[in-house]
Amino acid sequence: MDVSYVAGEAYTACVRGHRLLVDQPAAETGGDDTAPTPTELFAASLATCVAFYAGRYLDRHGHRPPRPGLLLPAQLCGHGHQLPVGVGQTAGAVPDHPGDRR
Repeated sequence: MDVSYVAGEAYTACVRGHRLLVDQPAAETGGDDTAPTPTELFAASLATCVAFYAGRYLDRHGHRPPRPGLLLPAQLCGHGHQLPVGVGQTAGAVPDHPGDRR
């Protein structure tokens, strides 16, 4: 992984040929708000990891269609200058899931 400066408060991370841009909000830290903050990207990585394993669970238990319609709202806690930062709450929703398995 390589991280390089772009402009203002923006940086690009290159991971296996994929480019991820991060920036800061203009009002708070002088960025241009062209991309998520690094903290938001961190929380998104945690939430997408949860969604990935929820999708795998649906696949294993024969839910058809297994993943379309899977929605995982996640609440970012400690955002801004508060620490620690993380995903405070997630609650998944799957249309037509029987709900008899946990």
